[in-house]
Amino acid sequence: MFRERLIPVMLILTLGLRGLSAQGTSSAELDDLIAQLSGRAASAGFVDQLLSAARGRRNIHEALNILTTLTPKAQAALRKPLLREQAMLLEFLERWLDAAALWQEAAATPLGAGDADSLVAAGLAFLLGGDNARAEAVASAAKSISTDAAILDKARLVMGWARLASGDGAAAYAEAYAVLQAGRKDTRLAAFDLALAASGAEDAASLLRSRKAEYPLMGDALPHPRYAILSLAGNAQLWVSEEEPKSAPGSSAAGAVSSTQPKASDEAARPTRYQVGAFKDPANAEAARKRLSDKGLAVSIVTKKQGADTVSVVYVAAGVDPARTLIGIKDAGFEA
Repeated sequence: MFRERLIPVMLILTLGLRGLSAQGTSSAELDDLIAQLSGRAASAGFVDQLLSAARGRRNIHEALNILTTLTPKAQAALRKPLLREQAMLLEFLERWLDAAALWQEAAATPLGAGDADSLVAAGLAFLLGGDNARAEAVASAAKSISTDAAILDKARLVMGWARLASGDGAAAYAEAYAVLQAGRKDTRLAAFDLALAASGAEDAASLLRSRKAEYPLMGDALPHPRYAILSLAGNAQLWVSEEEPKSAPGSSAAGAVSSTQPKASDEAARPTRYQVGAFKDPANAEAARKRLSDKGLAVSIVTKKQGADTVSVVYVAAGVDPARTLIGIKDAGFEA
């Protein structure tokens, strides 16, 4: 089954996260660790030791240093998890094309293997890196070798977005329609996004009615292309800053995005809205509302008293997919 990969901003919804600090170990300490690990290259379990060492770092660049330095020392046939790990970390840094190259290498490891999951991941990374032709090519390759319905849907959506970016709206719409017809819940909302982006005004009105019937909280908001694509891609590793979330530009300290932390087993605990900013100047609140609304988000402003001051608090409705809403908040320029 296709492994759902979480994008960086979604990580704050995940329980049990590991910290990512701006401060790491000293260069000498890291060099010593790499030297120790290098001496174990011939031992059984070397790959697992590297993964454990990388995941134990509190700085993402240290983790990448360990993996890029020592992956070549692992047996070639066993490198796939190391390559995938590096690709995911590079995605976190938004080094999309570098990540895509590693996903492709992972897909072909061991030699002669056909890993459609990694190929779809490569296609998404190429797409986010702006290389539409290669995105379509690797997604097409994934589609040709996989019988997994979820992977086929994802491959179609990557191909569709690549074709839309290249100006072929009809082909993009056809891919989205095929996914909608397949009826898989996991990819249905993403298929609506692509279909809406690729459709004309008349078709868009019909699609919005259909989407609203299935996802009432989405309303009539049109998808922002990058927001929709990001909802298909991202990191699986749980890296998150230990620092408090930053406020939006021009907001008070109370302006950080906040929500109720959902329990994985309790659907009722999902957040209903996020506080994006608290502004003393109503004009700043209105500017924030516009930026968020332009991403297709449902925004409201509530006036509250804070001591002697009156502030305008900006909220964004979480909608049916809170994680995707957080992506939109991030894409609007607000740190989540």
